[in-house]
Amino acid sequence: MDPYTTPTLSAGILGGPKVDPLRESRGTDDMPQLINRIEMLERETLRLFRLNQDLSAGQGRSSTPPYWQIFYRFSGSSFVYPGPPKWTVERGIADYKEKMYTLKGNTPIVDPEQYFQRREDLAFAVYKTYSP
Repeated sequence: MDPYTTPTLSAGILGGPKVDPLRESRGTDDMPQLINRIEMLERETLRLFRLNQDLSAGQGRSSTPPYWQIFYRFSGSSFVYPGPPKWTVERGIADYKEKMYTLKGNTPIVDPEQYFQRREDLAFAVYKTYSP
């Protein structure tokens, strides 16, 4: 292959024009041709940008990458929590000096199925289950 030639871009995949980027850009009086080439590339870039936006909107997907999440739950409960439970200290009923430690969740997700449906980019969930 000649080092001064550039392969022609194919119109098959994106439907753009077949072009040779360096075809006529080696002369000294090429300024109008170069300006035309720049304008054509700007139009093609804008077309591809719009095509990408249309494809993203048509699929109903957001631009965030898929992710995974850890959920916390207690055995015997239907609630799921997005964050880990915390230990709380409570005073005993019979003896005020006695401290009782309990594990409590914060901000429960009452309907996990609905929660997952609203988060299309959630690839999978890991459950940590605590039992008394």
